[in-house]
Amino acid sequence: MGGQGSGYFNHAGRPGLLGGSASGGGGSGGTSSTRERAEKHREAREALSEKTTKAVKEFAEKYRDKTKEWMQIIDPKTGKVDYEEEGSEDEVGDPEVLEGKTEGKIQIHNHPVDTTGDNPDYPDNANKPPSAQDLGKFFDDKPKEFLVVSKDYTFSLKPPPGGFTEKNKAKAEALFKSMLVKNGAWRYPTHEDWQALAAKTGIRYTRTKQ
Repeated sequence: MGGQGSGYFNHAGRPGLLGGSASGGGGSGGTSSTRERAEKHREAREALSEKTTKAVKEFAEKYRDKTKEWMQIIDPKTGKVDYEEEGSEDEVGDPEVLEGKTEGKIQIHNHPVDTTGDNPDYPDNANKPPSAQDLGKFFDDKPKEFLVVSKDYTFSLKPPPGGFTEKNKAKAEALFKSMLVKNGAWRYPTHEDWQALAAKTGIRYTRTKQ
């Protein structure tokens, strides 16, 4: 999850571990508008219910400034919180407990404010994006949307084209490793790292300012 080497339960040993149309009669510019319509239809299908949006907002407001990690699994249709767990300063989510609870759901956890300042990428440790472990959990847990809340931002991960396949997971993890490992040591991913990964894999990654 949030801290150096933090992540879901029992994963702490891995440090740091998303044409214009032609004018004239003969133009073939319909492809762009078709893609745009398809994208709008997809966004409409994936839009969260009003109750779910409210539940996500309530989680963010409640846990954004906490010093421990918390997690909720939320039903995307009803906004009902199916599961909630309190973790430690740098991990949350027992895989055995979570099994069968996350697929197709909204999975949200916070990255706590850490005042130790031990991460050179984030001097106040207040706005960490998803960690390298979060990438693995994103593919393993298969949520509809994977959300991470920091002090000032909410980060979102949605599946790439083709979904949560082993091939897509292996590609994303290999790319992240090539980006983040130097001399055998992992560094924590930045917002820009996630943007680069998203561009190469099709993972839909966004960061929203609160």
